[in-house]
Amino acid sequence: MQLQRLVLSFAILLSSWASAGWTQAGTGSVSFNAVGPAGFKINGKGEKVTVSDDGAKLSVAVPLASLETGIDLRNKHMLEDLEAEKFPTATLEVALSALKFPADGETLSAEARGQFGLHGQTKE
Repeated sequence: MQLQRLVLSFAILLSSWASAGWTQAGTGSVSFNAVGPAGFKINGKGEKVTVSDDGAKLSVAVPLASLETGIDLRNKHMLEDLEAEKFPTATLEVALSALKFPADGETLSAEARGQFGLHGQTKE
């Protein structure tokens, strides 16, 4: 199974922001959509997420072995194709200066560019 496009979207809820140098690991929400030839599509999810702030950037890491597609054999093939034993984690790093934060009691929808790492490669 060769994936032509893989998009990971990370949905994380952080109840409060602390000063730089913190890390939070645990249950979160991760979803991904893979698209291949001839209309081939995979929708998957995961619940293990690590989020950290070093004062300059917000980093999100997801262990690939924790991702599920709903079919065990497809999970196995996905992890083999991604070489998850060699490259076990997908990462997303976004500069804190690129993020917008809502005012107290408000919600906000925004976009920011970052660096995404998967299969030993990092791209914007």
